[in-house]
Amino acid sequence: MRLKDKVAIVTGGAMGIGRELVLGLAGEGADVAVADMRIDKTDRLVGQVAEVGRKCLPIKTDISKRPEVQTMVDKTIVEFGKIDILINNAAIYPAIPFLEWTDEDWNKVIDIGLNGTFICSQLVAREMVKKQYGKIINISSTQGLLGIPMTAAYTAVKGAVIALTREVAAELGPMGINVNCIAPGLTPTESARGVMPEELLNYMGAAVAMRKLAEPDDYVGIAVFLSSDESKYATGATFAIDGGLGNVMMLPPG
Repeated sequence: MRLKDKVAIVTGGAMGIGRELVLGLAGEGADVAVADMRIDKTDRLVGQVAEVGRKCLPIKTDISKRPEVQTMVDKTIVEFGKIDILINNAAIYPAIPFLEWTDEDWNKVIDIGLNGTFICSQLVAREMVKKQYGKIINISSTQGLLGIPMTAAYTAVKGAVIALTREVAAELGPMGINVNCIAPGLTPTESARGVMPEELLNYMGAAVAMRKLAEPDDYVGIAVFLSSDESKYATGATFAIDGGLGNVMMLPPG
């Protein structure tokens, strides 16, 4: 097992991509704390993690609030004794025309996707520094490299997360902490389907080199690699796992 007896925190781990990352880390031997507002969605997840002989600890957390994140860190330490891995996955994805965004709408997306990533990374890194070891993985998006209409705040957040990854990697590298970023392509999770019409999803699927949209578990392999010691010399990097969307120009099918 590549992550035997490691301890991870996954934010936004109750559903979608985060859920698959929890299962993937556990399958490789890690115990996982799930920081999410929707811990009512984790009952089955806890059971699935137990089936592979690992523990899953759901912790209700609003990651935009520093005291709640500190409580999440403290509970993880009490339960598991350490934190080896942090995956900053939590984000929200409203679809609003640019001219109609309100300050409240904008700030909510920034608070969770960017401020939450900063707060979680800082508080967890303070624990990692004590052991001079840690893996921080930020989940950005191909939208941080491109752009899709009606998602201005989300796109801004995901671009900022890529930049933040580089900066934090520069500071924490000498302290034994690797900081990297995964930029998924468009993935039809429950939240994405809630804001994007089916015809747009179909169009986007036809536009990528792989001719299909991603599945949430398509990011497990790269996440396990970046969580493991196999990636001990990788830091500050962004890995686009997007079926070629950000790098390949495709002709329309047919």
